[in-house]
Amino acid sequence: MSPLSAASRVLSAVVLGACLLVGWTADATSGPTRTCVSPPRYPSPSPTRPRYSLQVRLQPAARLATGDLRVRFTPDLPTDRLVFRLWANAPISLREGTRLTASDVHSSRGPLTLTRPDPTTLVARPRTPLAAGQAIVVTLRWRLRLPYQTRDRNDAAPQSIRLGSFFPILAWEPGHGWARDPAPRNLAESAMSPIADFDLRITAPTELRIFASGVERGRGHWVARAVRDVAVTAGHFRVVSRTVSVPQPVRLTVALQNAGGGPIPDLSRPFAQRGSAEQYLSTGAAALRTLARLYGPYPWPSLTAVVERDASPTGGIEYPTLVYLGYESLVTAVAHEFAHQWFYSLVGNDQGRDPWLDEGLASWAQTEVDPGAKSYFLNAPLTRGAKHHLGASMSYWNQHLADYRVGVYAQGVQGLAALGPSADVDCGLRNYVARNAYGIATQADLIRDVSAQIPAAKRILNSFGVS
Repeated sequence: MSPLSAASRVLSAVVLGACLLVGWTADATSGPTRTCVSPPRYPSPSPTRPRYSLQVRLQPAARLATGDLRVRFTPDLPTDRLVFRLWANAPISLREGTRLTASDVHSSRGPLTLTRPDPTTLVARPRTPLAAGQAIVVTLRWRLRLPYQTRDRNDAAPQSIRLGSFFPILAWEPGHGWARDPAPRNLAESAMSPIADFDLRITAPTELRIFASGVERGRGHWVARAVRDVAVTAGHFRVVSRTVSVPQPVRLTVALQNAGGGPIPDLSRPFAQRGSAEQYLSTGAAALRTLARLYGPYPWPSLTAVVERDASPTGGIEYPTLVYLGYESLVTAVAHEFAHQWFYSLVGNDQGRDPWLDEGLASWAQTEVDPGAKSYFLNAPLTRGAKHHLGASMSYWNQHLADYRVGVYAQGVQGLAALGPSADVDCGLRNYVARNAYGIATQADLIRDVSAQIPAAKRILNSFGVS
């Protein structure tokens, strides 16, 4: 999500007031820039990755989405259970009125014993444990009651609907097992899901235009390959597209909701800027080119930015190949949410265990696209609860909610800046992307891969609380 969303407006004001006082310099510890060794090509996605088929029925006027799910799962380790996460039932979402339920759960290996240890977790135990490499197919029905005009991932209005983290999803980390991280108490994420293939069949009122992660194969039929999650939206949009070479051709689309309408923006807010569909498209294309040059090729054939008028004005929400942007986020969120296509979508992480690996790295990448954002982050004063806790899990940040954004977003940029020249940091991150593409990375992976370019990386990042 964008670090400059409504939840961080107070931080914005503090940072702006402090910019002339703190005086952090990005290359304070830097020496000469080292030669960047070309990283390896991306590995291939796992051939045994999960395969999802999703039927999605949208009823915006009723604030309801329902559907059927079928998933084929093959563990790489023995397991006696399957763990689905129902992230739409996180605490803030529940308070807003969201309710995700699953029913009629069946498997190809006989009856399942179901338990629900908390609102975001559904555990399904087959009659006999699964061996490594032994596939199972699970089917279920799901029903999602939606709130009205919220800043959260799921939302409905009479003529629009936004879905993100909206269905039961497997939380398997290859080589480790099931992720059971507690749900966040703020609008952050704790999600972790492996690369998978998705086939979506979406129905909505005929007057609404549908967009989803992946590539459209026909009205309401979308296919997404080798992604970790999918998002779906429907509404009235002004749509513009262009092909961008990054380096292979990618179809970049901007869908601007309710063109010509929406509330009048308050331009007194820091960085707020309203833009046309064409401006979002131009800004997005430039960001996509820069990010691909710095961190490696964009690997999917499409990217869609949905600009909404009922979400956080300056914020954004990331999903693989589809991002949501607020109607005043041209400056604040485009580069950040596009950067998540590398840091979260391509290189995954357990967002509950290592939240800075997506938000901190995306914030750094944002500053390489938009130098104005670098001053914002580098001059952010670190609170006592944030300082030296960059590598903390969401369990820690759940107890320090007021410190989360500066502790993860701003401190992430500051920690990387302390490593030395930006060119060296970007080279290290490009190596990290190449070596961990389509996988789930850890903080140890980041230290290892950045250290190949910056030998002091471990010592410096350890001083920020990364291990």
